[in-house]
Amino acid sequence: MSSAVLLLACALVISVHADGICRNRRQCNREVCGSTYDVAVVGAGPGGANSAYMLRDSGLDIAVFEYSDRVGGRLFTYQLPNTPDVNLEIGGMRFIEGAMHRLWRVISELGLTPKVFKEGFGKEGRQRFYLRGQSLTKKQVKSGDVPYDLSPEEKENQGNLVEYYLEKLTGLQLNGEPLKREVALKLTVPDGRFLYDLSFDEAMDLVASPEGKEFTRDTHVFTGEVTLDASAVSLFDDHLGEDYYGSEIYTLKEGLSSVPQGLLQAFLDAADSNEFYPNSHLKALRRKTNGQYVLYFEPTTSKDGQTTINYLEPLQVVCAQRVILAMPVYALNQLDWNQLRNDRATQAYAAVRPIPASKVFMSFDQPWWLENERKSWVTKSDALFSQMYDWQKSEASGDYILIASYADGLKAQYLRELKNQGEDIPGSDPGYNQVTEPLKDTILDHLTEAYGVERDSIPEPVTAASQFWTDYPFGCGWITWRAGFHFDDVISTMRRPSLKDEVYVVGADYSWGLISSWIEGALETSENVINDYFL
Repeated sequence: MSSAVLLLACALVISVHADGICRNRRQCNREVCGSTYDVAVVGAGPGGANSAYMLRDSGLDIAVFEYSDRVGGRLFTYQLPNTPDVNLEIGGMRFIEGAMHRLWRVISELGLTPKVFKEGFGKEGRQRFYLRGQSLTKKQVKSGDVPYDLSPEEKENQGNLVEYYLEKLTGLQLNGEPLKREVALKLTVPDGRFLYDLSFDEAMDLVASPEGKEFTRDTHVFTGEVTLDASAVSLFDDHLGEDYYGSEIYTLKEGLSSVPQGLLQAFLDAADSNEFYPNSHLKALRRKTNGQYVLYFEPTTSKDGQTTINYLEPLQVVCAQRVILAMPVYALNQLDWNQLRNDRATQAYAAVRPIPASKVFMSFDQPWWLENERKSWVTKSDALFSQMYDWQKSEASGDYILIASYADGLKAQYLRELKNQGEDIPGSDPGYNQVTEPLKDTILDHLTEAYGVERDSIPEPVTAASQFWTDYPFGCGWITWRAGFHFDDVISTMRRPSLKDEVYVVGADYSWGLISSWIEGALETSENVINDYFL
């Protein structure tokens, strides 16, 4: 071999392994493990924490790794400095008592304290809609005049329009009963297609007037679930499915972050061999010939709500016999593991679309939204703020807290851009949870218009904080299922993307319909994976 060829070969070998990650079986077999476990759980949200909790007494050596310094995932209980006695939920904020039995069981096991979520999903006499420039009560939206040119049939069924459309599409009469999963996946439309093959727009175009479709879209509020390629089944499951039926809407006195935090703490308390490592970013996953998995972690640093990867620090090499990836689909799709690129896995993960989401909390020294004839504790709108919730009065300061904006989809992305512009407002929380002048002004301009008050007649916020579920590792607040996918056909692949590997995936992003946007989805997937493959 010539010296030039030899040098080229050496250069190729060095470049293949230059980033510290093995690139072939020979390199991987030689990898030295910094630590070795029976099970590595990646992610400390509710799915990862529940997986560890269910294995806490297994006698296995188990470690949980988390990208940031925070346990909770998309459950994030927060406090403003002037209202320390009030828990803000800048992630998931409520749950349905009767429908979400896994969460209810976990709450009981952890000794947490449920309390009624006062506003529910918006109650009669306390909620208004602001649609097409008109302020409407909930009763008016159900049975009164609305700024939509509904057909006579649609007007007659205005209070139960989604159920009316379902019957017209499929012939199914629910008669007050919930839409069951197995039934929803068998429903067909008049041309013979399965309902799950149709997008929201395709389904509505078969049975609704153009104005009826837009009325349904606007009153659904979460626009990401009723646009583009969103499955029609998701709409009907959201409004009529089993998981929507419950006796009351609850939250937790201790804050919803206490669920994953409590699960993880119980895991750590159960055995000395149970370990937790925050600030660890899983960059790549490999497998040795002996079946052992090699996990490459990049150290991270968290400050003021922002986590960054320390690229100049060496990778941490961890080995495990089995792996649970409790990661959002957005992060999972960026993981360096070749089994995620096979056709089976690629098609399965394409079944869901991440939906960006955001919340912006503000506190005021007076509740200006309750001081005129349009007063309401909840407002839902087609305007940019999307949803507003009266939160609570702080007994510590006397200030009133408001979710000034709860948005998704393109609205959340637009607001995210405003967050990156201008100066922070006085009273803004620092770092990632900041609220800037353009963000504050845009939200309050739209909100005061909805309430019919002049912008300069309301006080400025005392404090404010935002959370945008748009960035890595989450990439979204929740997912929606795309048209053309049979949920039960792909869920098993999502949870075990490679049949020859003992690598499993859990989290709400890989659950059915409505519960994919709730804690229950994370608990369901983790429970099923642990029961099916570990116990």
